[in-house]
Amino acid sequence: MRLSILIPSNRPEGLARLIASLQKNSVTNDVELVILVDDETNYVDFRNGMIIIHRQPKKPLCMSELNQECYQRATGDWIMFGNDDIICNTPEWDRLLFIAIEQFGQDGIALFWPDDCMFGSKLACFPIVSRKLLNLIDFFPQPYRRYKIDDTLHNIIPVARRYFLSNIEFKHENDQGTVGYPLDGKRIYPIDREAGDF
Repeated sequence: MRLSILIPSNRPEGLARLIASLQKNSVTNDVELVILVDDETNYVDFRNGMIIIHRQPKKPLCMSELNQECYQRATGDWIMFGNDDIICNTPEWDRLLFIAIEQFGQDGIALFWPDDCMFGSKLACFPIVSRKLLNLIDFFPQPYRRYKIDDTLHNIIPVARRYFLSNIEFKHENDQGTVGYPLDGKRIYPIDREAGDF
């Protein structure tokens, strides 16, 4: 079993933090990073394998097109949709993920997602699905809704096949600060009000 993490990126500092956090917390040799960047910046190699795609900016692409470009180069049986504003905070997260896949996703028809520290179990911000499933539903290209990939896949997969990985944290750094009392510390995601709710 192999996992490919798709990472369209235009923030070199964020990407460097993500790679460092994965390098620190990964223990298997079965994770590859497929990174799409617009510049020629050099990045420290991720020990499990990293594919860097240098895209010459021609026209603005939507997130679906950026992910499709990454997906075409990915070699994993399982695909995680990521980006460059997340940080992996869970030691041995990859081992924990593969245990969950072996237990609940053997036929490839399942959706897994880690805790993003904002939506939690309510929404798969960083969905993990099989290549088999993406091919079965002919996922690319897909017109994403408000929360892009996450609510598109979240709504396609039946509830009984959705698995929230509360023991794996990929903290989403894209927030507008916190609200409530200081002890609450609830982080707020920047919302496009015109796109409707999820």
